Amino acid sequence: MTQKRKRLTAAERKPQILRSAIRAMARSNYRTTSIAEIAAEAGITEPAVYRYFPTKKALFIAILEDVGSRVLMLWETIIEQSPDPVTAMRNIAVDYYDRAMTRRGDLKVLFQALAEVDDEDIRAALHAQFDSYVKLLKRLLEECMEAKMIHTGINPEAAAWSWLSVGFTLNLVSLLGFDEEVNKNCLMQIQRLYLASLAADESTMALLLDNLNRPCE
Repeated sequence: MTQKRKRLTAAERKPQILRSAIRAMARSNYRTTSIAEIAAEAGITEPAVYRYFPTKKALFIAILEDVGSRVLMLWETIIEQSPDPVTAMRNIAVDYYDRAMTRRGDLKVLFQALAEVDDEDIRAALHAQFDSYVKLLKRLLEECMEAKMIHTGINPEAAAWSWLSVGFTLNLVSLLGFDEEVNKNCLMQIQRLYLASLAADESTMALLLDNLNRPCE
């Protein structure tokens, strides 16, 4: 006897469609991927997709918002579980590296979105996503300043963008296949260099530069 497939609720169906759309678009691109392909990937009909997303662009923007919110939730959890803001920065860097190496579909869709910034709605979604990242990192850096871990004369927003640029580089490392050369140990060296450049004094710099010269594995 054939087992009847469980009918998903609306709360379950939307994430399923988003995940399916990411897989389908990662194989080609946003422009050429059809709703029919996305529906086939999800194992549903085209009308079922349109019940949740009226247009392909609406679905694409929902993907960007979903990816951004999931990253922020993870980072907030990391901050709550870290003993101090510097450790939180390091742990977030490790999480970013792990995601970059294992979630290439998300990265491909992100880069596709960057190619679509002439569309005001897509640009606004990306702007909101990166603005939320910078605000969280700026808050962390301000906490580092209050704890006298980094120099108080540094512009925390500029420092946040600088940190985020390292993450963007990791995206390229993953997509271009440099993950053997730039492994997790290399990432930690990059983070130590970054934090050392912000150090409040020589003793703090010495602490942040601990094991800096350890070779990449």
